[in-house]
This record gives sequence, structure tokens and C-alpha cells, in this order.
Amino acid sequence: MALRIASAVSFSEPLQLITSGWEQETLFPVWKAINGVVVYPDPFKIPFSVTSYNWLFIESYAVFSGAVLSILSLEDAWLPTVGRFFTLTILLAGTALSYASFLKILKTTDLTMKILCLSFSVFVFFGPLVGFWGFTVRADIGALTFEILAVFLFWTFYPNRPLLAVLLCAVAAYAAWGFKQVNVVSTVTVGLYLLYHRDWKPLFLLGGVLVIAYASTFLIGGYDYTWGVFEGARHGYSLDRLITNTKIFTLKSAPYLAALAALALAAVTSPRFRRAWLDDERAVLVLIGLCTAGIINMLANFKVGSADHYYFSFTYFVALASVVGFSKIREEAAGAENRIQVKRVLGISMLGWAANIVAMGVVLFGLRGVVSVMPLHDLTIARKDCADRLPKPVFIGNAYLSLPWMNPGEHNFVISYNYFNERSAGLEFERGGIGGLIKDGYFASLLIDKEFKDAYDGTPLDNYRRVPGQCLNKYSAWLLVDSAK
Repeated sequence: MALRIASAVSFSEPLQLITSGWEQETLFPVWKAINGVVVYPDPFKIPFSVTSYNWLFIESYAVFSGAVLSILSLEDAWLPTVGRFFTLTILLAGTALSYASFLKILKTTDLTMKILCLSFSVFVFFGPLVGFWGFTVRADIGALTFEILAVFLFWTFYPNRPLLAVLLCAVAAYAAWGFKQVNVVSTVTVGLYLLYHRDWKPLFLLGGVLVIAYASTFLIGGYDYTWGVFEGARHGYSLDRLITNTKIFTLKSAPYLAALAALALAAVTSPRFRRAWLDDERAVLVLIGLCTAGIINMLANFKVGSADHYYFSFTYFVALASVVGFSKIREEAAGAENRIQVKRVLGISMLGWAANIVAMGVVLFGLRGVVSVMPLHDLTIARKDCADRLPKPVFIGNAYLSLPWMNPGEHNFVISYNYFNERSAGLEFERGGIGGLIKDGYFASLLIDKEFKDAYDGTPLDNYRRVPGQCLNKYSAWLLVDSAK
């Protein structure tokens, strides 16, 4: 993680690179919020941008980044760097909160268990599954942190003050949803736990508060906000996507999953250990959370455009189940049979760590994966220099290069990840979308992938002439032909 962060930081110049998939689509609305531009526009009107992330994520990053940029008198080009440091701050807070939640649920004074809880907490937030997501302008780390806060607050107050516990939990759970709308794992977990105990008053309070909060948000946000929040789910699901994400998650989370498998085996083969689990209220909450996170996160990983970061919430509950299970194993360690169980659990768990160490070694030695993103900056700046030499307005077929500080202009065509899917689906865009604007000669020049030799967005490039050797690698430049000539 240290190597990855170091590769994405410079204090002498604002780095222009991407540390997570489609980060440009989150940077743009944060910039809008800072500069007083409508954050949730009509995505079918020029410039065809859509904000598909929830409001609290955007506003919190805008407040923090805007304040830092203003105080230090920095230009907009520093926004990605400042926003990434905000994520890193949340990452540290999430690690501390995860550790606190483990200790609160375990109620342990055992030094060994405290060390184990700290280790797993660090691994949840700094492990290979998080990777560059811990230093990017995205909602996932903040949403996970609020999910953990919801569990922590609920378990802290529920035994003595259940209504207060549920109210505080609801606030934290709403904040998690306010960062990313798929993060409802803690809400469902706590709700099912209350349902399991038939604790109706807290359950109705939890549901009532959140329903009112969600409804008020959609009412205030209006149609364009609501469309944007649910826009990503409109473009289908893919079994291949789920399989790919799950493979990556399994490899990166081997220590958790091996520990969980070992503990599950112990529960199956040892009636005493199984009874110890089922008779413990902590274990009931953990098992409900584990099942809830597994189902919700797996469904989310079906979505087209998803990645393994959709397993973040599941990872926390796997880690929580592991430390609770290890605590149970230590409590039940007396006797020859249980000593065998302990050795079996530890042996299988160590295999998980070994697999993870090998996988990280493969990345560190450059055989697979990415450790440094610094080369992306040099490539992006070279492409920006190319675009700067073209007549304006210029359309750039790269969303990052279209950001306001990269390609200033009246409109910034940071088109969404789903733009071409929506065009293929026949949705109507103002003036026919990008293709229609090209047809009308709106752009004086184009900087697009070389693969678009004859047409772009369904529009022939007859009104433009290609400039040979103008730009780098995969991009080619096209200039509008003066019809008068």
C-alpha cells in the first residue's frame, strides 16, 4: 500500500492519473459541487454527464477539497490529489473504528486477541483487496467506514438503551447509503437481528427513520438525482462479471476466507464448538451480518461495470466472524480433542496467509498487477499537450482528459461509463448526442481512439480530416473541414 500511495503522490506538481476504475466520473461532480455547478444534471442534455454517486459522498469531498484548495491557493488540477488524501484519512479512521468494533463485540482483555483484532482491522483497510481504492476519489471507503460505525454504535448501546442504539445506528447507516447506495448491509443486518429477537419497537424505529430519510432525500433531490442514483443498475447483469470479481476477491482475501473455512469446519465437526457459537448473541449478529453481506455483495457483483471492491462489506464481516471464532476456539481449547481443533484451525488459516503472501510477491516482483501508476501521469500530460494544440472546441474521447482543468471550455464532455450502452438502447440525447454534435460541426477538432477510422458514435467523420502523426499511441486527431474551402 505504501508503494502504491507513493506512486500517486507528488507535492511539486498535480499528478493527473487514475488510481481506480473510472475515477474521472467521480472527480467531475466533486468539481461541480466546489464550483457551484449543478451536480445532478439531466444526463440527456449537453454535455451528457451523469452523476451516479450519492450526495453525501460528493458533498463531503467537495467541502474538504474545496477548503484545502482555497486555503492553500491551489488550482483545480490539484483536486485529485487532495481528494485522495481525504480518502486516506477515512481509511485510517476506518481502521481504528474496525478495531474498536472488534474489541467491543469480543469484550476481550486477552493481549493475543487484541493483536489479532488489530491485524485483521489493518488488513480490512490496507490489505490487497482495498489496494488503490484506499487512495482514490471514490465512495467505497467512506461507505464501508459508516457501515462499521453503524454496527459499532448498535452493539455499544443496544443492551441497555435499545432505542438510542437503533437511532444512532440508523444515522450511521443512512450516511453509508449517502456515500454509496448499495451499502445497506448494516441496515439489513441490524434489522434481521431485531426481527430474530422479535424486538418490534426498535425494529419499527429503524425502518421508520430510514424510510423517512430515503424518501426525503429523493424528494429533495428530484428526478435527475433519482435517475442518476439508480442509473448504474439499468444496464444489465453479467455472470462472467460475478465470476471474475469473485476470483479476484478470493485470492486477495485468502487469509479471511481460510480462517472462515477452518472455523466452519470446526463448527461442523465439534458439537461443543457449534453450541458455543449458537448460544452466543455476538455470534448470532456476526452470522446474520455474514450471510447478509454475502448475499448483497454477490448480487452487486453481478452488475455490469462492477469490480471486486463490491466485496468490501463482506470482507469486514468475514474478518469479524474470524476474530469471534478464534476467540471461541481459545475459550474452548481445553482437552485433547479441542487442541486438535485448534491446530487444525491455525493450520488452515496459515495456508490462507501463505497464499496471500505469494500473491503479493507476484505483484511486488512485477509478474502481475500494478504497483505504480506514475507512468499514467506522463502519458496523460503528453496527450493533454497534444489536445491543447488543437482548435477549440475539441472533443476528447477520454473522460479524464475531458475534465475541466484538462480541457477548459464552455462544456466538459465527461461522458458516463454507460453512455454508449444508452445510445445503443435508443435513448434520446439532445442534438443526437456526441455523434449529432459531430455531424453538426459543433467541434472544431476531435481527439479520439484510432479504432474510429470512419465514424464515431454512429456518425461518419466525412466533415473532418485526419491529421497524420498528430497525437500519441492510441489517439488520432481530426480537424473540421472548412466547407467554404
